[in-house]
Amino acid sequence: MPPQNPASRAMSAVDASGVARQDIASSLGISLTTLNRRLKGEIAFNADELVGLANILGTKPSELL
Repeated sequence: MPPQNPASRAMSAVDASGVARQDIASSLGISLTTLNRRLKGEIAFNADELVGLANILGTKPSELL
């Protein structure tokens, strides 16, 4: 059963991608700490970050929602 919230889906996609979190954070223009907080669901991704993350991971933003 897939995770139900965007943060969990994003974390699963990031972990499955094999792309280093530091590289993702740099590409998004955010700190690694901020990326990790977003992936934990402590703070929400904004729309630009979600689209950017989807592009980095080679998926559609809707797959992360």
